[in-house]
Amino acid sequence: MISCPTFLLSCYFFIVPLADTTPPVIRFCPVSILTLNVPPGVIYRTATWTEPTATDNSGVTPTVMQSHHPGDTFLVGTTEVTYRFSDMAGNSALCRFTVAVGRLREIEFETCFFVNIIKLSKT
Repeated sequence: MISCPTFLLSCYFFIVPLADTTPPVIRFCPVSILTLNVPPGVIYRTATWTEPTATDNSGVTPTVMQSHHPGDTFLVGTTEVTYRFSDMAGNSALCRFTVAVGRLREIEFETCFFVNIIKLSKT
């Protein structure tokens, strides 16, 4: 509270902070499952994606904590990837998607390899 004395009058100003309850807004969160295949005998694959970003109504870039990074390797199976964006008021927004790594069946791999050899030999 600030008082402003003048001749016979006083004025008071009250500063009332407004609570920020709006979470950050996420952009570019992958909506589909990333599916990667590996040939027989291989147990992992490197995955890449466009990283999500976020903006906040405060104008300050939110902080981000993420479980994985583009270029990480993933074992055969499914892995959930999460990004949590937080603003200075403690509001947060979550982006999550799944990376699935599967094995090609032996016959599919041999057929694919054979077709590629034929294509290479014709050029």
